[in-house]
Amino acid sequence: MQANINAILAYAIKNKLIGQEDRFWAQNALYSLLNTARPSEIIKQFFADKQKSPKRATDNFYKYCKLNNYIRVEQIAKNLSWKVPTKYGNIGLTINLGKPEKDPKEIALLGKQPLKENAYPKCVLCSENE
Repeated sequence: MQANINAILAYAIKNKLIGQEDRFWAQNALYSLLNTARPSEIIKQFFADKQKSPKRATDNFYKYCKLNNYIRVEQIAKNLSWKVPTKYGNIGLTINLGKPEKDPKEIALLGKQPLKENAYPKCVLCSENE
């Protein structure tokens, strides 16, 4: 499998689909894609775990998301977090340094930008784009 992934990455770099600096990210994405279960399987497992314990269901789902790099632990570690006492109780604050938020205007444009005619999903933000 490693040889196939290396061949895909070499092709993508050679054809300028990705830059050399994106190789590590792309390699992780390919591993995740090849090791990811279908959404219906994930949902089925989550509800089976939930019957035993809601905590177990969320813990297992969290572990799965970390393994597939959906939750990027190394990026989260870059964030600054602290608690601030207020008269309403402690408030948790976080400055997201690992992955800055997108501009709301950019997000709105993504939602309006159609993909190719008869493409699936219809747009980047469409609900069928799981």
